[in-house]
Amino acid sequence: MEFIKTNLESSKGMFDKYYNDLNGGFDDFFEEIIIKGFQYKIKHHEEIIGVFAISADNKLICIHLENKYINLYELIFNNIVKFNEVQGIVSITNDTKMLNEIIKRNYRIIKQAYNFIYTDGIQKTDLEYKKATLADISTMKNLFKDFFNDYEERVKTDSLYLGIKNNKIVSLGHIKHHEFNADIVSIGMIVTEDERKNGYGCDTIKAMINEGIKRDATIQAGCWFYNHASKKTLEKAGLNVSNIIIRVDEF
Repeated sequence: MEFIKTNLESSKGMFDKYYNDLNGGFDDFFEEIIIKGFQYKIKHHEEIIGVFAISADNKLICIHLENKYINLYELIFNNIVKFNEVQGIVSITNDTKMLNEIIKRNYRIIKQAYNFIYTDGIQKTDLEYKKATLADISTMKNLFKDFFNDYEERVKTDSLYLGIKNNKIVSLGHIKHHEFNADIVSIGMIVTEDERKNGYGCDTIKAMINEGIKRDATIQAGCWFYNHASKKTLEKAGLNVSNIIIRVDEF
């Protein structure tokens, strides 16, 4: 068995299969860990039978095997965790194959973030919102600082929306189509410091839900596990927890 370093471009088909096998199941944060990490092909008896990814901080993220080689999953997992580059794991609870291997070995699991999914219809909100333009970038940087480091790129991809109440900008909503499946979007928001705890976070998420529905997309979101305020906001807006991002920092 051989592990061959590759890139996402030449292995994306198999990572797409991994993503679709989980029916999405994670937001753009987890997807970005895969994209910005290192990808490897798994070669067995002169055949490429699957792929795996390691994050930029050297954690195993995911393993995908072609169906007829699923019986080799445990063996391959064992070999990968002995791989010099691997110094931990970051995964999601609905990747049951990975989760089973973690549990069998009694690794200490750290809960990192919640993933959410939305399955209902249009939400009612009184918040006005408009698509941000390049002319709004300086205003967004002033109000929301370094919440994003790529405002211009996000504006150009129709990802940012300004929440407005009484002719005043009170929030910034964002929506992003996934790389592995463009029919899935992740949404999120930030509220200006002086307008927090006024319900605008929930209203902004509802506005982004409605934008996702307009795009005929499956809607997902995420927040850090111990960010109880964000979790409450997402749930109040109608999203439900779909799974949890977990970490293993030592074997």
